[in-house]
Amino acid sequence: MDRQFADGFFFKTPRQGAPDYVIGSVSIKVDEFVKFAEKNVNGGGYVNIDVKISKKGNAYGELNTWKVKEKKEEPPEEIYEEEGIKTSEIPF
Repeated sequence: MDRQFADGFFFKTPRQGAPDYVIGSVSIKVDEFVKFAEKNVNGGGYVNIDVKISKKGNAYGELNTWKVKEKKEEPPEEIYEEEGIKTSEIPF
């Protein structure tokens, strides 16, 4: 899977001397991010971005493309209770 970085989205780690409750700041370059968001909006109307730290210690935003896998539900198998025969066993 190819990584897709969030265009126009910048996460910065806390500045030196920032209080402990500050985990970082986000800057958004609106024109770039709007184009990115319109292209990557999910079915619920959101663009999900994971904030990650690179091996070099730089913070960045990456598009989260995770989707719920849809389960294929098979219809319940009918059983003729009196005879104990499954419908899948009937040859016609």
